[in-house]
Amino acid sequence: SKSLSAKVVRKGLKPALIAIDEVRGKLGAAPRAADGYVENIDLTRLPGYMMEIAGEALHPEYNEAALAWLSNRMRQNWSEGRFASAIVRESDGALAGIFTYVLQPDGLAQVLQLFAKNRQAAQRVVPHLLKHAYDAGAIRLSGRIEQRCVQQLVAQHCALEYRRQLVLFHAKQTALLNHVLRGEALLSGLDGEWWMMF
Repeated sequence: SKSLSAKVVRKGLKPALIAIDEVRGKLGAAPRAADGYVENIDLTRLPGYMMEIAGEALHPEYNEAALAWLSNRMRQNWSEGRFASAIVRESDGALAGIFTYVLQPDGLAQVLQLFAKNRQAAQRVVPHLLKHAYDAGAIRLSGRIEQRCVQQLVAQHCALEYRRQLVLFHAKQTALLNHVLRGEALLSGLDGEWWMMF
């Protein structure tokens, strides 16, 4: 399990804010992996899995060329970091979720993506992320929270910290805006210009 660190959780957060919060945790004893298993993948293979994970949720439509460009740019920005991208499968082989992070020299694993197919699948995805990062040498995690994973992060004794981080988005269709405001859109650190800040 993970040791708790002294962090403050702001109460009464709306779903729209939960989606852009950050989670930080200090890894103590080695996290235990859940059922299922992990397959390391190249980031450019993400489009083949994203549609199945997202289902009907609003999500970016990636393509391999764009992800190859993005991967190269991020590696330039984080030249000393080690990148990891993996899918998590159920014991029967069904897709449960995906995670991507970059491990920095100071032991901080900056989680760029953490998506689970549903809240039940998050029970496998989150523990596998924690163990994967721990085995790679991480001592802390930081990244945006996807709603489907919030409950499992708490169950894994992650200390959640609200950090005010503004997101600017625009859409002509009100329905699209509402998806984002309700925290229903699957957006991550790979989307927009967030990854350029590091």
